[in-house]
Amino acid sequence: MKKLIKQEKYYKWMILGVTSLGTFMATLDAGIVNVALPAIGAQLQVTLSLVQWVVSAYLLGISSFLPLFGKVSDLHGKRQIYLTGMGVFVAGSFLCCMAETIWSLVLARILQSIGAAMLMANALAIVSTAFPGTERGRAMGINSTFVALGSLAGPSLGGILIGHFVWQSIFYINIPIGLVTLLFGYMILPWEKSQGQKPFDYAGAVLFALAMTTLLLVISHGQEWGWRSPLTVGSLLVAIAAFWLFFRCEVRKEYPMIELSLFKNESLLSGTISAMLAYMALFANNILLPFYLDQVLQATPVQIGLVIIRRYPCALH
Repeated sequence: MKKLIKQEKYYKWMILGVTSLGTFMATLDAGIVNVALPAIGAQLQVTLSLVQWVVSAYLLGISSFLPLFGKVSDLHGKRQIYLTGMGVFVAGSFLCCMAETIWSLVLARILQSIGAAMLMANALAIVSTAFPGTERGRAMGINSTFVALGSLAGPSLGGILIGHFVWQSIFYINIPIGLVTLLFGYMILPWEKSQGQKPFDYAGAVLFALAMTTLLLVISHGQEWGWRSPLTVGSLLVAIAAFWLFFRCEVRKEYPMIELSLFKNESLLSGTISAMLAYMALFANNILLPFYLDQVLQATPVQIGLVIIRRYPCALH
């Protein structure tokens, strides 16, 4: 069966379809939860500072594990890590549906983010390998379009599901789609030789995760704890120290988790900074806006989703 699929004229486009669907699901779940935050907070009876971790834990997990699984895939194969990521993402989605407390939901979201990081770290790499140089740019552009589609579809789809069903429905929808993607991925994605002989940068992975986690804690809870409180200052110092040690470690490693020398390329550096600032501006109000629309303007979940989606008019361009 696999040999017949590989002989198909459109085999490389099948690979693009499988990887794009995984990317779409990962980005969809970054935005679909925002509309559900008021409903989740009300049912689990938690404050805004706690319910925001349903979103923050997912984004933190992706940002912490994305470089890690990019390196792991180089050692053990992109196909294996991608398919494992889809299985972990589906398992995390199921646990989100079963969560009865805010912290069990946050832990399930962390598991879900690990799967999403595996998917996002390998999707473009698999596509770039499958397509020749003349078609690679077009294929990667199509895959990136699914990132924008996931961001666009998340709020509106979340509003529809919350408006007609319970909040767990935003996670239930991932399970059948994920299982189908896992099946097609198993049949379609190509095998590749692993590079297991290269050492893994465990120190860099731990330091990067520690730095990102403590920095997000400061940003998320600094006002609640007090910006001059020992907990806030201490967490900030840990974040700064972890980032400094991470950079020192990566520069000295023969096989670093992140190749920092790449940022000597001015185009890559400026593009990365521009993307970071754009996403900061775009997502700054993603947590507060649904609560304002729900509690102040008394908007329905569908209306909340439609308002949020209007903030992305240029996402597909």
